[in-house]
Amino acid sequence: MLLRTTPLFLTVAVTAAMLAAVRDAHAQREPTTQTSIGIFYLPGAPVTADLWRVGDQGERLRLQGRVLDRRGRPVTGALVELWHADATGGVDETRYRAAQRTRADGRFGIRTVLPGHIEMARHNSVFAPRHIHIVVTHPDHPRLVSLIFFRGDERLDGSPYPELAIPLEKVVVQGGEVLVGDVEIILGATPLPAGDWQGTD
Repeated sequence: MLLRTTPLFLTVAVTAAMLAAVRDAHAQREPTTQTSIGIFYLPGAPVTADLWRVGDQGERLRLQGRVLDRRGRPVTGALVELWHADATGGVDETRYRAAQRTRADGRFGIRTVLPGHIEMARHNSVFAPRHIHIVVTHPDHPRLVSLIFFRGDERLDGSPYPELAIPLEKVVVQGGEVLVGDVEIILGATPLPAGDWQGTD
């Protein structure tokens, strides 16, 4: 009786493909958390990387970021919009807003000031943690609406988004001290329902 057997090279190829698929599935990164967009969002932010001006109050901040997909691959050409309060927690619609397209390596960055704590309820003096809003849009990925917080902020206690806090390092640049932070943005999270798109700052 003649037995039909699968060629060894084909068995090896199929096994390798199956192992690669399992490895890729486990290699998927957790996407950055979606949040509400806040009440101060305005489309059409100026395309710039430099929001700091001579005479600005507060500590200088250099925020560097990278936008990736869930497999860790750079997302090129994503529109990154960022905005935040000034060093006192005040919000001026003409300042501290920026838009950029990510480079081939998925990177973007801004030079600005460390935002202050925004007063959330004037009658009982509740202040939000220091934060920067970020919206990332790309045709191949769900739009991301999120926040960047900073570790060590006393207002972070009890925050629902501890995973969105990044460390800051103080460095000396051209004779002055600058806070430097790096953020990794992973696209792929399911957007919030339309009713949650407009939230509080």
